Amino acid sequence: NKLAEFADEFRQILESRTGAEFLFIDVDKQFGSDWSIAITGSLSSKEEFYNQIFAYYSISYKNVIIRSDKIDLHPLTKAWDAQKYFAEYVLTCLRCELKHEHFSKEITYA
Repeated sequence: NKLAEFADEFRQILESRTGAEFLFIDVDKQFGSDWSIAITGSLSSKEEFYNQIFAYYSISYKNVIIRSDKIDLHPLTKAWDAQKYFAEYVLTCLRCELKHEHFSKEITYA
C-alpha cells in the first residue's frame, strides 16, 4: 500500500535529527520569529526503535541551526516525565544560546 509506505517514511523522517531540523523551517515561516525550537521523537518504547525513548531537537536563530542533537532516556521512563525532561533540557539549551554571542552582538546602547 503506497499510502502506508508514505506514512512510514514520513514518520521515520519526523523521528530523526533531520526531522527536527526540517520542522524549524516551518516554525520560522509560521511565526516570523528570529528564534525557533523544534522537537520530535518517540515517547513510548516501541520495538522498531529498540525500546528507546528519545527526542531530537533543533534550535535556530535567524534561519540558521545553531544547536541540534539527540536526547536519550531510559526505556522505562514514563511519557510525562520524558516530555517534561525534554522540554526543560531544550529550554535550558535555548537559555544558554540567549546568553551566547548570537544575541549579545546585536545589543546596542544609545
